[in-house]
Amino acid sequence: NNNPYSDLDCTWKPVSQCSGDARLPIPECAADAYRSIRRDTNFTGLVLGNDSCEYYASHYGAVALAVAQSNYEEVPNPEVFYTLAMLYFTLNGPNWRFSTDWLQGASPCAWYGIECSEDGSIVSIDLVKNNLIGSLPTQIGMFSALHTLDLGWGQVSGSIPSEIGLLSDLETFSVYDTNVHDAIPSEIGNCKKLLHLDLGSTMLTGSIPTQVGSLHRLLSLHLSDTDLMGQLPSELGNLSRLTGLNFKGAFSITGTIPTEWGSLTNLAWFELAGIGMMEPTPFPPYLTKFSSLKVLSLGGLSLTGTIPTTVGDLTQMERLMIHANSMTGRIPTELGLLTDMISLALSDEDIEGELPSELGRLTKMTILSIYGTELTGTLPSGLGELTALEHLGVSLSSFSGSIPSEMCDLVALKNFEYDSCSKIRRPCVENLCSNQASWGSF
Repeated sequence: NNNPYSDLDCTWKPVSQCSGDARLPIPECAADAYRSIRRDTNFTGLVLGNDSCEYYASHYGAVALAVAQSNYEEVPNPEVFYTLAMLYFTLNGPNWRFSTDWLQGASPCAWYGIECSEDGSIVSIDLVKNNLIGSLPTQIGMFSALHTLDLGWGQVSGSIPSEIGLLSDLETFSVYDTNVHDAIPSEIGNCKKLLHLDLGSTMLTGSIPTQVGSLHRLLSLHLSDTDLMGQLPSELGNLSRLTGLNFKGAFSITGTIPTEWGSLTNLAWFELAGIGMMEPTPFPPYLTKFSSLKVLSLGGLSLTGTIPTTVGDLTQMERLMIHANSMTGRIPTELGLLTDMISLALSDEDIEGELPSELGRLTKMTILSIYGTELTGTLPSGLGELTALEHLGVSLSSFSGSIPSEMCDLVALKNFEYDSCSKIRRPCVENLCSNQASWGSF
């Protein structure tokens, strides 16, 4: 066998173990291969020159390429092979849950999570839930034909490299539920073909770059549960194709909801709850013109005024939450027109009057949570029509009178939150009663 590297037995340590002054030298068994690739490689993607983890990943990537070039007559795209090998070592490849065929064969198109076009270009890297640990290398920008990059549900950390802006064909980018931090690079605005951008449940900080507003093809934008700060960019109003917008739990956002967002008429999912110290502002009237809305969550936004009667025009609504604002007035009876409603939560508001009997028309509803209000009167007998209802929360209000006998028809009810459980006198619901307010499962 003239192949000096075919019998290599190297222990490849995860580069993510780098810290401080730690050193991960090239395994002795691969030293000749490494020297060979440094001497013979003529492409510019090879990164050599500092003591970072990326530096060691580049060493290991170079060795992997050298071994491949020795084992096979030709490696068609050495730059691609090298960069994927570097990605492998940077993101804890030896300990991935799935790594079938990685670093095997001359072409990476058969490797787990990799898809190629007919000409062999990498078009998808999907390594979601694969025990990724480490930082995303800057060399990711060389995959110019990439359509999908999904590295979510893991421990990817570090910054999103500005080289992400070189991926001009990118349609889906997700680092959801990772430890990615620092600011969203403004270069993300260069990815003009993006359809789905999911940066939620991360440690991202800084302001939302206005360049996101230039992604005119974007369909979904998820920035929930982050440390982003500053005001909501009015430029997002340019994203007229957007169907999903989620800022839930971005606790350091300030300012008001931009009026320019009134052009987002295709929204079906809009969550803007628990996002910081917002300035008092009236309930945005344009929201009730978004006829495709199925989910609307507005919590902790310092919204003022009344719930408009035009909310009854949102006939596709399935989940509606208006919580912890400064809303006043009465619950509009027009809510009874939203017959596809599954979950309704109107809590911690200064709404008054009685609970509309028209809510009894919402026969698909499983969760009704209306606590911490100024509502008075008795519970309407129409609630007995909600035979799919599992959670009913009406505590911390001023309801009085007896529980309607019709509530005994709520055969699916599992949880009933009410202030005066001891006064119910109806065994059919008494055993389910609690005076502890909660959200159910909105």
